[in-house]
Formats: sequence, structure tokens, C-alpha cells
Amino acid sequence: MKKISIAILTLATLWAGSGCKKPLEKDPLANPVDETFYKTDQDLLAAVYAAYSNLNYEGDGTIYVPLWAYGDIPSDDARKGSSLSDIAYWNANETFTSNPDDAGLLLVWQQQYLGIHRANLVLERAPLATQASEKVKNNVIAEAKFLRAYYHFYLLRMFGWNEGIPLITKVLAPGEFEQGKTDKETVFGQIEQDLIDAAAALPERGGIDVGRADKGAALGLLARVYLFHNKMDQVLATTETIIQSGKYKLLPILTADSPDSAFAAIFQTTNKNSAESLFEIQFQSELNGNWFGTTGTITQVMTRGRNNKGWGFDVPTQSLVDEFEINDPRYKGTIYTDGDKMFYNETFAAPDSSQYPYQPYGKRKYIENKDKIASNLSDNPNNYIIVRYADILLMAAEAALSVDEAKARGYLNQVRARAGMPVVKSNVTGTALRDAIWHERRVELALESLRYFDLIRQGRAGTVLRATGEPRFHEGQAFRDKVSEAFPIPQQEINLSQGKLTQNTGY
Repeated sequence: MKKISIAILTLATLWAGSGCKKPLEKDPLANPVDETFYKTDQDLLAAVYAAYSNLNYEGDGTIYVPLWAYGDIPSDDARKGSSLSDIAYWNANETFTSNPDDAGLLLVWQQQYLGIHRANLVLERAPLATQASEKVKNNVIAEAKFLRAYYHFYLLRMFGWNEGIPLITKVLAPGEFEQGKTDKETVFGQIEQDLIDAAAALPERGGIDVGRADKGAALGLLARVYLFHNKMDQVLATTETIIQSGKYKLLPILTADSPDSAFAAIFQTTNKNSAESLFEIQFQSELNGNWFGTTGTITQVMTRGRNNKGWGFDVPTQSLVDEFEINDPRYKGTIYTDGDKMFYNETFAAPDSSQYPYQPYGKRKYIENKDKIASNLSDNPNNYIIVRYADILLMAAEAALSVDEAKARGYLNQVRARAGMPVVKSNVTGTALRDAIWHERRVELALESLRYFDLIRQGRAGTVLRATGEPRFHEGQAFRDKVSEAFPIPQQEINLSQGKLTQNTGY
């Protein structure tokens, strides 16, 4: 694996895409960075597409780092799954035994900072592009701020929740490569300002190529950042701006038995970049491409059941199963049970419990009908949704709790009504209403790489995980308050920093 760290980011390459109808669905070609590159519209588009390319990085064929490995597996929603020996470094994710030499954590760190570097290149060079149009300049600068905010926020949740992370807002010159931590509040402030700037400059939905960030994407991510920063007034104002824009809606759920109309359909290729989605990571199959290095996602093969041509990772827990109310169609749209009909003549078959000692469940979200994907299951064309409208409504509900409980119930009940579930009545108030919103977040957004980070920002990760983790799998038992809210910083990066970057407390 090629090692890329903050200390050598100046060696990064640009990935220049061709065409602009759906630019994020094009296979990028590598070109070297040089002082003469950033001149024309096409140069700037190639540069910003390079910054986008880190979003869909899921591994190098040996080390794997999909979002759900860090957002689902450590939570009470999912287990790692498969066998203990398969992708063994993920075992630490669910048992809270990660160490600074974890190869997956190193790759996560490197890829986010490479994305930040590429965004900073755009921000520094785009204003100097003498042959580029003002429209393209303005768009790529705003997109670069969106991406820089996204990558910093990802790092802050993963590594900096307790003590902060290095904040990089420019292309580093020789002598500046060794960076220490910036405090959490300052990092939050920079992320928020980048997203405020991006939202002010980006066009509305439909005003930019599909897959690129627009105003709604920036506002949606900003609302989530405010939520994690516990700025509830700003959460409410931002989510209501999105709601009142009329640009987004909840997709209908007709029946849980039909693959074409179930809740699961929101997460399938037929609904890529739908009216419910504010921002997605773009993937496209290469159709019979090589085992790795394609532009498709590996989520399909990794989360399909062991007996359904998959590897059986991200397995739903009994705790998640029990969270669903009776007759909630989202249950069948989220989880497969042994013997469930999948698509056409395919049936979900739980693995042998003596070989794979996990409950008889499988993940349904993002699982595709086999006739809609490439013959190579590791090259799935489906996107990965980062922010969707149901989440916006639930963030609005949570933010409205302290100022207008009727409004909070209204936003909550929009999500429940779409699922055909009974409304939360007016006599549900205070802590009970908050718990109802948190329940709804769990069942609506289950297995979307959010649950673990939700528990952390709610301040109850240790309490919940120690109570729900099953002792035979050691889940949750090792969670340490004030330590496990952040993963350890990769030791290689600490070594490269010449002592300026310090390890998170407790590792």
C-alpha cells in the first residue's frame, strides 16, 4: 500500500475526469500536479473532481474502510459479522480494542487528509485561473469548501471528539508538514464557516451536474454539523430552510413485500439521487471490471449474506430487531430474516450458526437484485446516501424540542406517517418525546453509518453499548467513557509529525 500522510501530501496526484454530463460517474485519469495546470474551466473541474474522488474510496484491495465499518459496527445496530479471521482488524471496531497500528484507521486518516489537500489546492489555485469563467470558479470554490468541511467533520467524529484533530486550511509548504491538534471548538467553527460559505454560493438543486454538491447538500451537512455541535437553534433554522425550499420530499412506501415499492427501494439504483436525497457518494459499475480499482462500491458483496454470494458483514443485531414496532414496514426494508424472499427467486439464507455464530439476520439496505448489478458483485453501481430528507425532518424535530413541542411532534410524525405508523400524540412530551425522536432516528436511519456517532453526540454511548452488547461477543463491554468516543490516532502519523501530533488519551 502506498503510504500517504500529511507530511507528504504535496506528492498527491490530481484525477482529471472527462465529460461533464454526470462527471462524478466518470472514471478519472491520473495526471501530475504542476504550476501550469490550473487555468481553464476543464482544469478546475478536473481538480475539484479529484477532491470528490476520496469520498468513494473504500479500500485498496487489501485494507477496507467503508463508512459502515465505523458508523454501524461499533454501534448496537450491527455486528462485524462473517468470521473472526475475516478482516480481523474490524473485530476491534465492535469490541473497542482498536490500537494505533490499526491499518484501517491509518487508511481512513490518510484518505480524508488527501481529500482536504485536494480541496485546498482548488481553493488556492482557482482564483488565479485566468482562462476560467467566473461561474466555474465560483462553483468549484464552493464545492471545495463543502468537501473540506466534509473531510474535517469525518475526521473530527472519528479521531477528534475528545481532543480535536489537525486543522489544515491551506496547501502546506515545506517546513509546515508536521501538524499538531487543533482544539475541537476551533475545528467545528471552521467546518461550519466552510459550509455557510458553500451554501451561500452553490446553486439550488438542478443548477449543477448530478452528484456534485449543491445548496441543499451544503445546508444538509451544515445541519448535521450543528446537531453534533449541540447548536439546536441553528439546527432548527437550517433544517427549516431546507424544508421550506420545497426541493425535497419523502418517497412513498407502498408495501414491504414488493421490491419496487418497499422502504428498501430508497437505497437501490432505481432511486439514485432521488427527491429524498440531499447528497450521495456516487458510484458506477464498470460492468465486468477487474476485482478492484473500479468505480463501483464493494458494499454489495460485503454485506450480502454468506449464503447469498456475499461476505456477511454489517449484520443487524437482535437489539436493532427488537427496536422496530409491530407492523413497521421499515423492518423488512432494513433487515432480512432467514427464509425471507429477496428478489425474484432469491431467498435470504442465514449462515450455519456453528460456523458463524450470529443471529439469523442480514442487511437489506443497499442490497440489489442480481439482474441490476454487474456480474462482479464487488463492483456495484449503487450510490451511498449521506444526507436524506427523513434525517432533515428528524433533526428538525429534535432541535424544536426545547422551543415548540407541537412542531417537534409534527416533524416526527411526517416520518412516521410515510411509514404508515401511528402518530405520536400530544400527551407525549418532554423526555418521552425526545426518546420517541431518538427511537425514530434509530429505526428510520438504521445501518446508514450514523448510529454510533449519534450515540456519542447524545452522550450515552457508554451506557447504551455496555448494556446492549452481548457478553459472548464482548460487544460494548470494553467501552471506556472519555476514551472510546474517539479512535486512536495512527501511530505512523504521530511518528511523521516529529512529536507535534499527540495520541488521544487512553491509547
